[in-house]
Amino acid sequence: MIEHFYSQSHYSQRLRRGPLEPHLNDFAGLLSEQGYSQQLGRQKVRLVADLSRWLGRKHLPVEKLDEQRVADFLGARWRRLHDTPWTSRPCRCCCVNYAKPT
Repeated sequence: MIEHFYSQSHYSQRLRRGPLEPHLNDFAGLLSEQGYSQQLGRQKVRLVADLSRWLGRKHLPVEKLDEQRVADFLGARWRRLHDTPWTSRPCRCCCVNYAKPT
């Protein structure tokens, strides 16, 4: 479903790295089902892909993902954007809850 937001395969392949990679396609599908525009969907998919690569660089498995780790990631990536929707608690909870195994 990631192809809904990234039609060129070389872009979608670049996003598929790190411990969240198995969840990325389902996440993109959820965004599509919820009616996200291509632009906003791309931003959200790219954010989760960046989180996945960050986890990989830190050698952290998905099971170690929690609100604090998401906050650490967002702080490292978005230092200059302190008061944006990306750094809000609901965004952190969404990332954590979606990635947790059921």
